[in-house]
Amino acid sequence: MTFNEQNIQAVMSLGYTDRESRFLSIVAAHSGHFLRRQFLQFSGAERGYAPQDFLRKAVANRHITANTFTQANYCRYHLFARAVYRALDKEHSSNRKTGSETRVLLKLKVLDFVLENSDEEYLEEESDKVRYFTVECGLDKACLPATEYRSKTGGVSTIRYFVDKFPIFIPQPEVDPGTPLTFTYFESFHEGSESLVTHLETYRPLFKALKTPFRFLYVANKARYFELAEKRFNAVLSRHNQEFYSPSMLAYFRLRKMWEEKRFAEFTDPDINRLNRGAKYFSRDEHQARYRQWLTTEVQRKEDASGPRPPSQSSAIFETYLLRR
Repeated sequence: MTFNEQNIQAVMSLGYTDRESRFLSIVAAHSGHFLRRQFLQFSGAERGYAPQDFLRKAVANRHITANTFTQANYCRYHLFARAVYRALDKEHSSNRKTGSETRVLLKLKVLDFVLENSDEEYLEEESDKVRYFTVECGLDKACLPATEYRSKTGGVSTIRYFVDKFPIFIPQPEVDPGTPLTFTYFESFHEGSESLVTHLETYRPLFKALKTPFRFLYVANKARYFELAEKRFNAVLSRHNQEFYSPSMLAYFRLRKMWEEKRFAEFTDPDINRLNRGAKYFSRDEHQARYRQWLTTEVQRKEDASGPRPPSQSSAIFETYLLRR
């Protein structure tokens, strides 16, 4: 992910170290809430003085509040201070609000995912997402997922876009030419079983308007949700082609084959990163089966000869992601 260095300096002027400031920047953008272990994961700090100093300082500055979380001796923290959000150009972010317990749990999952995938390039704010799809992709604003909020006093209503706030990350051709535009959806135990269907229906006009392949990444803590989620995805969109090998999947399969053939001298540092990321994304049994199929058929030769299939409306790729925590 890319940091605005001017904003990081502004947070540092509030008394935080560079690493602490970058962590607060991620929290402000994606969740508003965090756990001590998440700061440890990001900072690489040992348990002890460093995290305690950061948390004590942030509480004393009245930038975060500590709240009981699952157990009386276990805390979650809410970044709420206007001063920090203002320094990050996010003064009016809804993450400043406390939110319901259900929403907080979901935001902590989102933060776990972002920390595990910090090398992706995220569209952080509503304005970033709207600009990307209308300017970069040239789409009509009418196809974006929107929610209308009516004024309680009968005044002018407000239209907001991408209100679910699930992470979206964009291709980085200079880093990994095989990674498509990726949408995420996070399973919530407290939501009804139709929530995914509702979400897909809301996004369907956008998915239909896209002219390039994209990935829909279903994120959950338990793999038992995956099969039903894929069925719902296929039922709503009716566009998933089981024979389609996504660019990222093909790139991983080729690198994996090179690795298994011990052609280590051919690997570059970006290749290693793509291989490790692919091993994480394509770890399910069905992925292993497709890899074996790819090895034993003419798929590899055909793809190598003719390149990836032309983009089409059938190139909606459903994939799953199992959160580690």
